Amino acid sequence: MQDPRIDRYDETRRQWLASIGRWCALTALAVLTGRLLLRSRHSSDCGRQLLCQNCGLLERCRLPRAAESRREETRSL
Repeated sequence: MQDPRIDRYDETRRQWLASIGRWCALTALAVLTGRLLLRSRHSSDCGRQLLCQNCGLLERCRLPRAAESRREETRSL
C-alpha cells in the first residue's frame, strides 16, 4: 500500500508543472502576438539609416523607396 503523502506530493507536482506549462504557453503567445502587431505597423518613413539595397527587410518592405530599389535591382541584372 502506498503512502498517501506521496500521492499528494505527486498531485501537487503535476499541478505545478501544468501551471508552468500554461504560463510558458501564455508568454509565447503574448510575445508572438506583440511581434506580429509590431511587424504589421507600416510607417511612411523608415527609421533605418541603411540604403535599401543593404537592408535585410528589402524583400518584405512596402515603402515606395524600397519598391524603387527593387525595380533598380532588376533593371541592373
